[in-house]
Amino acid sequence: MDDARAVFDFYLAAGCKKLKRFETWEPKIVARLKNYTVDDLKTCIEHLAASQWHRENGWQGLEQVVDSDMRVEKWLAWQPRTRPSLHIEAGKSYDRKADNE
Repeated sequence: MDDARAVFDFYLAAGCKKLKRFETWEPKIVARLKNYTVDDLKTCIEHLAASQWHRENGWQGLEQVVDSDMRVEKWLAWQPRTRPSLHIEAGKSYDRKADNE
């Protein structure tokens, strides 16, 4: 129970959506702790809190992490999206074929 409480308290401290009491989440957190460590779940919560899309669209509920082992795996592997940098050369046309083609 102490580990489950630590995960829940970490979730609350991460600034994610807060809808339900600990007692509601305890069984799901305990189920995930059978296969994952407290640090694994904290990492997932950090990744969830860092996801701009999830933050902007209100998808930061704890269920995003603890509903299944598959979700834990998803958040453990999550990496923030980065836009590819565009290198544009002056005078070069990027929307048509070159004149010699």
